This record gives sequence, structure tokens and C-alpha cells, in this order.
Amino acid sequence: MKKFKLAGLLIILGLIILPQLSLAAVDFNTQLNSLATSAGYDTSSAVSLTSTIGKIINYLLGFLGIIALLIVIWAGFNWMTAGGNDDKISSAKSWMVNGFIGLVIIIFAYAISTFVITQIQAFASK
Repeated sequence: MKKFKLAGLLIILGLIILPQLSLAAVDFNTQLNSLATSAGYDTSSAVSLTSTIGKIINYLLGFLGIIALLIVIWAGFNWMTAGGNDDKISSAKSWMVNGFIGLVIIIFAYAISTFVITQIQAFASK
């Protein structure tokens, strides 16, 4: 008998609550947009996935560029403070060459990723 009461209660609750939940899900986007608007965010422009990925790639490449530039600066500092020691100078030279190679690779990676993201966005907008 308890099983029938529990089953009946679950069916009644399901018939009452499930439609309300589905209506809440439909209205959730509207409520979220109004909350974002009241917080000062612009909800009129949609941000695409490709532009978000492009921004992430640009930030990562910018960070790597800063690291490569710091390597070149550190190598120049080591070269200036080598005091004529050939081992320190050759080590600083190799660090500087590697830093410049890294910068060139990062610049090419930036150019390639910008081209690819632009082509994907152009293809997606058609």
C-alpha cells in the first residue's frame, strides 16, 4: 500500500513540477541576459567560438613572446657581464640565438594562427 501512495505522490509531483521546470529552463536565458545587462555586460553582440579560440591563442603566443624576449635580454646581460670569459660568452651567444629563433617561430605561429582563424570565421559566416 505504501508503494502505491509513494508512486501516486511521485506521479502527481511529476505532473506538477516537471512543466514548471521546463518553463523555468526556457525563461533562464532571458533572466540571465537581464542579469548580465544589469551588471553592465553587453549582451547584444554574440561572441563566436572561433574568436574566443583566436583570443586564447593570441594571449598564449604573446606570453611566449615575452618569455623569448626575456631570454634574449638575459643572454645579453650574461654576455655583458662575462668579463672576457670565452665559455660565458659562447653560452650567452647560444642563449641569444635560441631566443631569436624562438621569437621567429612565435611570430610565424602568430601569422599562421591569425590566417587560419580568419579563414575559419569567413567560412563560418557564409
